[in-house]
Amino acid sequence: MEKRCIIVINDMSGGHEIIDEERLKKVFGEGFETTVFHMTSDRLFAYTETDRIVVCGGDGTFSRMINRYKGTKTEIIYYPCGTLNETSKRDKNGSGDFLIENCGEADDKIFSYVLASGTFTPLGYAVENKTKQKWKSLAYIANAFRQLKVWRINAELNCDGEKEEGQYCLVMALDSPQCFGLLFNKMFIPNDKKMHLLTVKAPRFNGFFGLAEMFFSFFRAFFIGFKKPFSSKKMRFREFTELHVKTDREYDFCADGEKWTMPACFTVRPHDLIPPIRVVTGKGIEAIKV
Repeated sequence: MEKRCIIVINDMSGGHEIIDEERLKKVFGEGFETTVFHMTSDRLFAYTETDRIVVCGGDGTFSRMINRYKGTKTEIIYYPCGTLNETSKRDKNGSGDFLIENCGEADDKIFSYVLASGTFTPLGYAVENKTKQKWKSLAYIANAFRQLKVWRINAELNCDGEKEEGQYCLVMALDSPQCFGLLFNKMFIPNDKKMHLLTVKAPRFNGFFGLAEMFFSFFRAFFIGFKKPFSSKKMRFREFTELHVKTDREYDFCADGEKWTMPACFTVRPHDLIPPIRVVTGKGIEAIKV
């Protein structure tokens, strides 16, 4: 029986217009019975048994497909064509064609590069698709001021046995060299089965003075970055293999640009991808001979 390949194109993604559908069929559909499915605002792709699935969209689309095919033998290929495409920045060699062997898992769900709650984090899911399609990455900048608020997350964190508790304005579990389009995690090593945790303590005040107090921590984190673990009274950055989170209530988290409402207790750890997921960018597609 001929193997089956499904190419899923998210027409709601910020960069879907760059997709050369015929090229994708030639590159990934040779030797397969190939079907192309277009996701629209009123029609989403449900799990369909297949041997290979090519996911064309942003990081949120990719994350949803990983979860739908979790535990199956389906080969997943990701062609990033969203607005920021953070997952594609794992490509240390710049080839545009690489494998992801592990990513993050929380509450029995998989995320490809980030799970975060706090100041600025709703940017990932608050910006409408139509706005992203029109303005690309500028859509996030325009909405950043709306998300400039003091968050207060009451949490107990157990990071590889090291416990701490407090009130935070940012809790971020990261398996990527960057987030918000900013390359700040200089400790990142692809497929090393370790993740990184960034925490920023909530300021003493709300309003302008609270934002001013947070500014220095956020600037230090995202514009200077981390080449090694960092710890101060206001902020910590460290690697981990298992993180237990306990909060006073449910909080909304941004997971790869999607909104996840997390339970009051959950665990974050690396998740092995079997089989590994292949990521092929536009540069990688051009290099493949057909």
